[in-house]
Amino acid sequence: MQSVRSRRPAFRLVAAAVVAVGALTVSLLPSGSASAAPRTTPVISMTTSTTSLAYGKQLTVQGAVQNAGKPLAGARVKVVGKNAGTGLWEQFGAVQTAGNGSWSFAFTPRSGYRIKAEMASTATTNAAASASSDLAVQPQLYGVSPGPSSLAVVDRDKIVSGSVQAQLSGKRVKLARADGRVWTDVATARFDATGHFDLKFRTMKEGSPVYRVIIPSQAGLVMKMGANLTFDTKPSLLALQQSGTACYGVAAAVDRGCVNPALTGLITPTTDAARLRGDTGGAYDPNCWQSQPETLLTKCSYGSTDPSALRIALVGDSHAAGYGISLRGQLVPNKWKLDTYLGVSCRWMVFPSGHGCEARARDVDTKLKKGDYDVIIDTGLRQAASDTPENASAVARQREQAWAPLIAQGVKIVAIADHPYLPSVDTLSCVSTATGTDALGCSAPQAASYKGIDPLFEAVRDTPGAVLVDPTRYMCWDGTCPLVVGNVVVYRDRHHLSGTFAQALGPYIAYDIKKAIAR
Repeated sequence: MQSVRSRRPAFRLVAAAVVAVGALTVSLLPSGSASAAPRTTPVISMTTSTTSLAYGKQLTVQGAVQNAGKPLAGARVKVVGKNAGTGLWEQFGAVQTAGNGSWSFAFTPRSGYRIKAEMASTATTNAAASASSDLAVQPQLYGVSPGPSSLAVVDRDKIVSGSVQAQLSGKRVKLARADGRVWTDVATARFDATGHFDLKFRTMKEGSPVYRVIIPSQAGLVMKMGANLTFDTKPSLLALQQSGTACYGVAAAVDRGCVNPALTGLITPTTDAARLRGDTGGAYDPNCWQSQPETLLTKCSYGSTDPSALRIALVGDSHAAGYGISLRGQLVPNKWKLDTYLGVSCRWMVFPSGHGCEARARDVDTKLKKGDYDVIIDTGLRQAASDTPENASAVARQREQAWAPLIAQGVKIVAIADHPYLPSVDTLSCVSTATGTDALGCSAPQAASYKGIDPLFEAVRDTPGAVLVDPTRYMCWDGTCPLVVGNVVVYRDRHHLSGTFAQALGPYIAYDIKKAIAR
């Protein structure tokens, strides 16, 4: 057995170890409450430079931090906001307080927000936040322009354009019209990738209706209403022409240096291909137009009812029907009574026996001889049978044979030379695919547009009592045939005049006919 004396050193070692561990444990325990410094909660103040801000402008947020009634220097302050569009919180940035506890931060908000300043907790301070402040952000409109012409026509397209900041791409914009005390939406669109917008609509009220571009409240943005826009709105394109609008339509061809700022950007009737094809001006009323070559023509009468009115007959095909639209508005002022004999394909001339057009031509000839007319206007498509000089001469002889008996009766024959025939079906696509006012620069070479031989020139040259009216100068000059003349699209398809241009041509073709009659 081990003696007591031999066990004492071991006992002393164990006791020393226990004391050491105890001392270490005590040192790791938290000190008593009497000696710990308590955390404090800072007070953060915050103000914003405005509560309503234009989109893209900078906002300044500033304030101060105090702790236990004293300025807190070097504290980190975060500026955060709850997006009014998404409902999510976002951090805009962080700054440190100055020696006097003040702080300031500037940023550019892209939406409305509920803004506040925050501090995270530290070893000596608790987390803290300022009171919140609501910020409204309003988009701005730039360069709003009525097409940019201030003229408009009822039931015709009009475009209002403008732009916003590119960051608003995809957001909605609309155009509204004032109807008494109510604003009626007439067009909507979205901003493109650059922030540009085009609001296309149809004007429905003549006079000076008031319109306004509106950016609706959306995605954290408050509503923006643009300034009032007014258009001088005519009831019809004919009224626009008759109002004496300078440089409109054929007036620009007659005076090629003519400039009218009010017409800037205006293109009538439309650049839309489908709607352009339908712009006939009423030339093909089924009661007055025959679309079957073998069917006899119907007479339709227009103009003056005065018994002393000059009696005029217009005979021909679809090109003649277009000139009929030109003349309708000129009949009463000139005291003219007009009868029309209009149909597809077959023209008024002498055909050989058995020809498909013989019956119709004979019938028209009989009606003209019995019509007691003072003047007969004859016109038609030149290309169908006139691709060579021989063919053109043959057609000229056939026309002369038809005219001669009427001239012998004392009737004046006025032949209207055919108008341009565009080089291809794709030529007019320059207008329909143009952007903005680019259509004003569309044209076709004059030589290609007058390909073929018009037999009317030779027929008139060889027939005393017949006079030619040539409208070429109203549609082509300097070797070029513009597709838009005086802000009016000339053609509705490859070889037919638009009804709008035909109406604009009216006073000029009527003047030329009067001169021809007087010869």
